[in-house]
Amino acid sequence: MFYAPLLAALWGRRQTAVSLAILAPWLNRIVTGYPSAHGAVVMMVQLLVFVGILRGLVARLGPCWYQAAPAFLAAMAAAGVAATIMPGLIGGESAAPWVARNVTLALPGIGILMLINWAVLRFYPPGGDGGPATA
Repeated sequence: MFYAPLLAALWGRRQTAVSLAILAPWLNRIVTGYPSAHGAVVMMVQLLVFVGILRGLVARLGPCWYQAAPAFLAAMAAAGVAATIMPGLIGGESAAPWVARNVTLALPGIGILMLINWAVLRFYPPGGDGGPATA
């Protein structure tokens, strides 16, 4: 679910990235039945923070191949805060072990996000010739 918001955020399409962050968990729920409604809320928080942090990093540092990783980790931290405030979002489980387990499970996905991040910047950079507009 992070791939489309990643692409939109890297290419400078803020409104698209935010829209994807809000809609993706709910569309996935409609199509596949997963995540649960509570899980969709957590995923939406994660995606919104992911997009916000990624856009902030790009604005401050320019596009770099590694930016998806810290943005994802910040998103998991935000989900942990949300889960601490509202434990029902994660089934009443304690937030710290939930975040630790999910970061561990997400390590391959983080690697894929970084690979996509690198490939986009290498082969289809924002604002490059033939690349998407940076609106």
